Amino acid sequence: MNRTVIAMIVALIAALYLTILNVRHPLIGMDVIENKNGDIIVNDIYEFGWAKKHGIHINDQVLKVDGKPPLSHFTVREYKTIEQAKTITIQRENQIQTLKVDYKSHGTEQWLYYIALPAGFFLFTISLSIFFASSAAE
Repeated sequence: MNRTVIAMIVALIAALYLTILNVRHPLIGMDVIENKNGDIIVNDIYEFGWAKKHGIHINDQVLKVDGKPPLSHFTVREYKTIEQAKTITIQRENQIQTLKVDYKSHGTEQWLYYIALPAGFFLFTISLSIFFASSAAE
């Protein structure tokens, strides 16, 4: 088996893994910061994320992620973002609200921007690579 075929197989496996990851854990789309009091505050909401569709606002305080303090969730601790969570408890003014993250409704925009377009681009580049490889071989 030549190196080109091996490279394409590795690229295909990586693309499948990333696609499965995107389908299983769609974008929540919420960056957070820790303020001087140690509170976790929503700092940014992504345009096509779950958080925007479900009414989370910038400056909302995150009280819990999956029923635990926010800093115990690995994406908050490591990346200052909330992803791969099942529930999020927020406080806005004096209202506390626990939201269940629904992974069944990705939204059309998420499917388009995070799954369909990358998959189409991947197929296009693989096709182009095969075309150029076969042209060079002749």
